[in-house]
Amino acid sequence: WRDTLRAHHTVEYQPDQQDSARSTIVSLAPVNLFPGYYEFITRTNGTKKLHGKPNGTYLVRQRLPRDINEKFHRHTLMVVVSGEISNIKIMTTDDGRVHLDSKGKSPKCFNSLFELIEWHKRNSFTDVSDEGYRSTRLIHPV
Repeated sequence: WRDTLRAHHTVEYQPDQQDSARSTIVSLAPVNLFPGYYEFITRTNGTKKLHGKPNGTYLVRQRLPRDINEKFHRHTLMVVVSGEISNIKIMTTDDGRVHLDSKGKSPKCFNSLFELIEWHKRNSFTDVSDEGYRSTRLIHPV
């Protein structure tokens, strides 16, 4: 799994013989040219990178699923919103497209992480927190 990602810049899920799900492949497009993308960074280290940064500062971190049921949550968008660091799941659809976790609403899907980030640089999105709804757009990659 990790070797596949490093060698081909592709996230690939290979189900075992007991899993009837088909393989899901997510194109990461120009990942090496993607400012703010981190292959293997922990949430703690991501938080350190974003601490004290202005609103709209962001990074995308890859996360390895803890079990087979998490195959559709492979990345997390960490972004400073209203002075706080928000962690937003980036979900993958059955057909390999990606979208921000929409908490039950109809999501806007993209063909790659690169497209998702580029769209959210131009268009704001709303994050739901304990304090309510907070809107931002992606401005500064770290």
